[in-house]
Amino acid sequence: MRICSAILKFTLTIKCILSLSFSQHPGDEMVTEGVDAFFNYEFEKSIEVLSKARVEYSNHPVVHVVWAAAWYHYDQSMF
Repeated sequence: MRICSAILKFTLTIKCILSLSFSQHPGDEMVTEGVDAFFNYEFEKSIEVLSKARVEYSNHPVVHVVWAAAWYHYDQSMF
């Protein structure tokens, strides 16, 4: 029983470490800066930062969606 418990703990520890290491994406800092600007209603700054992030980190899973949302809200705020 103690062996099974030790194996289970070891397996869960390895899964946690791997999930944390693979959940990080290149460009997270730049995208986070753009998202922070977006949520602070600084749409122009957000678009500027996220446009750079789209070029440098085009494989990032979030950058394109947030960039489009920033443009949408910027356009809506101009009318």
